[in-house]
Order: sequence, then structure tokens, then C-alpha cells
Amino acid sequence: MKGGNYIKNKRGLWGYKFILLLVAFAWGSSYSASKEALDILPPFSLLFMRFFPPTAVLALLFAKRLAGIQRVDMRRGALIGLFMFGGFAFLLTGLVYLPASKQSFIVSSYVLLVPFLSMAVNRTSISKAERIAVVFIFLGLFIMSFDVRTGFQIGDLLSVLSAFCYAAHVVSIERFSHDSDPIVLSLVQFSVVSILSLAVSLVFERKGLCFANMIEVHRPLLYLSLVSTLFAFVAQNIVQKKVSSTETALILTTELLFAPLVAVIYLGEALSLRVMLGGTLILLSVLVSQVQKAMHLQ
Repeated sequence: MKGGNYIKNKRGLWGYKFILLLVAFAWGSSYSASKEALDILPPFSLLFMRFFPPTAVLALLFAKRLAGIQRVDMRRGALIGLFMFGGFAFLLTGLVYLPASKQSFIVSSYVLLVPFLSMAVNRTSISKAERIAVVFIFLGLFIMSFDVRTGFQIGDLLSVLSAFCYAAHVVSIERFSHDSDPIVLSLVQFSVVSILSLAVSLVFERKGLCFANMIEVHRPLLYLSLVSTLFAFVAQNIVQKKVSSTETALILTTELLFAPLVAVIYLGEALSLRVMLGGTLILLSVLVSQVQKAMHLQ
């Protein structure tokens, strides 16, 4: 009987891990979908249209939970949402200047910034492997981004700022999610991003929220809203209750593989030698760090 339950639980665990793999693909492919939509929509209009539909869907589906929402959940969700807004705002404005394949490597380096922010906020320790990995991360970023003739570009800087915001987003979720409803936190986060992006769009992008433009890019908009946002973020919040944070981070690292692959196949982007070399260093650094962490916890 115990053996049967064990097999069943193992199968269920692999099911949760497969869902995380789908989340990684949804996030990795979002760079290409965003790049396509940015040909028509300005960044903050796109951000509003990405997050408003999931906010409305969650509000309708979980209206009863909202009735009992606590002020502490509002404060926590608002702070997490502020970091989420910063991450996406810098990502989309940076994506205006960079190929999707290159930016995905830069932004995904947030995985190795998390331990350092967590050390400062939660008083956690950092392994030697993580310290070494960060050195190689920055070496990879330097190879990809620095040009002797022009130096670092604005898109590179914006993408690095995006990575820092995403790292802060992960650490804030780790700190606040244990005793808060993940659906409520997700809804508050989405609401904050929707409100802030709408405000910026109305002030600085007066022709951004144009219905004709939205119709023209309806396919990437639907994908970003329903798959890369609603499905991916809610699935992550639910699955992380079953899968350890170390395994979650390791699986989500595959976003680094999916993003350039989709950009090459879907957008027809070409990977330069510098991007391939720097991206490989970043990918190996993240993988080695996460594998070492997983082995240490076994």
C-alpha cells in the first residue's frame, strides 16, 4: 500500500515538474511575443494589455476570496507588484533596443542575483559556487554587451535593471508568501502592474491604447496575457507548494534555452558569436550553481 502511494506521489511530483517546464517555456517564449507586439504597441501600453485581462479573470474567478482580503496582504502584494512592474517595465523598454535572444540571457541572470539579495534581506548564506557563478555571469554579460566602439548600450543597462527588479520580486515572494493566499497575492500584484502601466501609458503614450493597434497584434497579446502571465504565474505559485525552491529554480533555468531558441525559429533572429559565447557562460553559471545547490540539499 505504501509502495503504491509512493509511486503515485512520485508520478504526481513529476507532473508538477512538467508544469514548471511549461512555465519556463511560457516565460522564455514571451520575449519573442513581446518583441513582435512592440513593433506596433509602445512598452507600457503593451504591459497594461498583458496584465489587465489576467487581473480581470482572477477577480471574477476568486471574488469570494477578495471579500476577506487583509490589509497586510494588500501591503505585501503591492510591494511585490512594484518589483514586478519594475522588472517588466525595464524589460519591455530594453527590448525596444535589443534582440529578444540577447536580452533573454541578460534578464535571466536574475537567478544568481537572488541569493545575494536574500542574504541582505533574510540573512541567508551564499555558497562558494554561487559566488564563482556570479563572476562568470558578469563576464558573460561583459562579452555580450560591451562594444569597444560604443561601450554599453541603453538596452543593456535597462535589461540589467530588469534583472535586479526580478531578483527583488523573487525574494519578496519568498519572504511574504508563506502565510498569505497565493491567489490574492497574485491578484494584487497584477492589479498594481495594470494600474501603474496604464497611468504611465496615458501620460507618455497618448496614442498607445489604440484599439486598431491591439487588433493588429491580438495573437501575441493573447499569448502574453493568457499563457505567459495568467497560466505561468498562477501555476508557479501553486506548484511551488509541492516542489522545492531549489528544484523550481533549476527547472525554470531552462527559460534560458527556450528564449533564444524561440527567437531564432519564430522571429528569425541570428545569434552573433559574442551573444552565443556570453550566453553560454551565463547558462553554464546558472546551471552549475543550481545543480550544486540541489546536491548540497540532498
